[in-house]
Amino acid sequence: MMVIHSRTDEIVPFSQGQTLFEKANPPKRFVEIRGGHNTGFTESLDTYIPAWRQFLDECLPKQVTSPAASEGEGVPQ
Repeated sequence: MMVIHSRTDEIVPFSQGQTLFEKANPPKRFVEIRGGHNTGFTESLDTYIPAWRQFLDECLPKQVTSPAASEGEGVPQ
């Protein structure tokens, strides 16, 4: 689970994001961004995008390709 939260979120208190994170089972990650509830992701792109990439790299299974797939057979175009 990844919790992304800003201290200046005007809708959801930062403490609620911290509590959610603390109660979650591992694996888990807390990413602090800056900005408002609806603008934080755009104000914090330098933090937001790398955090998502790292999280997805760690959580998603690595795709295994077969020799046929590498030659373009059976691969949707």
